[in-house]
Amino acid sequence: MGSARQRKGAASEMGPPDGPMKAISSSQIIQQYPRRTRLAHACQAFCIIIVLFFAMSQFITESWTWGIENRYTNWHNWLPYRKVALSVDQLKDYDGSNPSRPIYIAINGRIYDVTSRADHYGPGGPYNFFAGRDAARAWGTNCLNYPPHYTYDLRGLTDKQLSAIEAWQEFYDNHHTYFYAGKLIHRPIDPDSPLPPDCQNAVPKPGQ
Repeated sequence: MGSARQRKGAASEMGPPDGPMKAISSSQIIQQYPRRTRLAHACQAFCIIIVLFFAMSQFITESWTWGIENRYTNWHNWLPYRKVALSVDQLKDYDGSNPSRPIYIAINGRIYDVTSRADHYGPGGPYNFFAGRDAARAWGTNCLNYPPHYTYDLRGLTDKQLSAIEAWQEFYDNHHTYFYAGKLIHRPIDPDSPLPPDCQNAVPKPGQ
């Protein structure tokens, strides 16, 4: 009982609080947390949103990019890497015959890495004849099974055929897996040499 009196006396000595209790604002509550803690919580929330975003994309569209496929969804285009500069002879070493090297094709001096579809451009693939060379003329004439057109000699082509070559360059420039790898250094073409012979059975090349 004595201890109870002591507690009561201590409470009476402390007295009532000075005035009514003040409400604490949300800004004051935020200020009580260290800035580093708030930043960590914000980063955590952001990461959760990102994970949910890609998880929903995979669930709904069965892709991580909501079905969008172009150069901006090609991760190769976001990484800094050194572009190659190859001669015609050097390009031959990138035809897919060496598994330790990428597979390159060239279209009018622009080299593209097509390693992601080795089944198309590698040995035994339907487009292996494009690998390791600049067959720009064949891209314009659609003479896919005509070796004389596996050349970058564009003399004598029509405006329509030249536009077709540019369209294929644009296709590879904006592809979601293929990417621009560098430039090809052409050997000069003798202007007095005969033009590549025409082909009669042009076959349109399907998009890949």
